[in-house]
Amino acid sequence: MNVTHPNTHLKVMATLQQPERQLSEVETLMYTLTSAKDARDVVSAAARHHFKAGGGRTRAKLGLAAARHLALLPQQAVALATVAELLHNASLIHDDIQDKTPSRRGRLAVWAKYGSDVAILVGDLMVSAAYAVLASFPDPAAMAPLLRRTHERTREVICGQAREIGRAHV
Repeated sequence: MNVTHPNTHLKVMATLQQPERQLSEVETLMYTLTSAKDARDVVSAAARHHFKAGGGRTRAKLGLAAARHLALLPQQAVALATVAELLHNASLIHDDIQDKTPSRRGRLAVWAKYGSDVAILVGDLMVSAAYAVLASFPDPAAMAPLLRRTHERTREVICGQAREIGRAHV
């Protein structure tokens, strides 16, 4: 029999409360990796537009909590949390294009403000940035398995989205 303790939910929520510094590092890394040196770059502007819409950063918080549980170094924790957030946000941008959703978190979706072409580039940039984070992972021995696993999960998201599109076109 699997009985859940009444305080389990509270313990999970407490685990998700992360030091603000690490979450701030995730945010900074996401902005840095999606920003061009030219402040007029439309892809960077579109990425900033998307990030400014907010979001709970749940994936980053889960990544940080898991890293803490696994006793990873803070730099490793931030890297893994950033990868999760970047990939999630890329999938949101691409999904908004495919579903023609005009808004995200109370703001114009990237495609609705900047056009589908730019939105595709922003999503692709976020995917690329996630792999850049992994490529600089502080534990070289873990890098290859992380890259492979990230690709497998990214492929699953893409295949799932393709199935959803297929149902829409039937």
